[in-house]
Amino acid sequence: MDDESAADGPRSTMYYTVVAGALGSLLETSTFPTLQKLWINGGVSHFGEWVPELRAGTDMRDMENVEHAFWYFTWVQQLAMSIIRAVRTGSAPLLRDIVIYDNAGCAFFCTNPERMRCAADPQTPQIREQLMRIATSSKDLSKK
Repeated sequence: MDDESAADGPRSTMYYTVVAGALGSLLETSTFPTLQKLWINGGVSHFGEWVPELRAGTDMRDMENVEHAFWYFTWVQQLAMSIIRAVRTGSAPLLRDIVIYDNAGCAFFCTNPERMRCAADPQTPQIREQLMRIATSSKDLSKK
């Protein structure tokens, strides 16, 4: 979906919430025990919003600037926490290649910190730190 589509708006963002919740549940219940790679891409307007000072007048060029402070919606953080729990509980023990990014090419998470958006919320840096430990580890991280 692009930002011009008829699927934009609260109902479309609800779609992201529902799908992310379902995917998180599937990951945490060992549905994909051999999963090694998970790349998620979505519309930037459904991932979150810029802090109020930047929201007015934001255009596509600004969307590609990772230095603008961005407040992530809860569904993104909840999905990331599901991924972390799935790896740590042994439900997805092989998962290491994790990328969550938007259609502007900027990431909530990837192993290249230069592509990650500046997070305005306090939770995202902590979640990213845990995801980075998973992505850069070659050992079993499950807490069995």
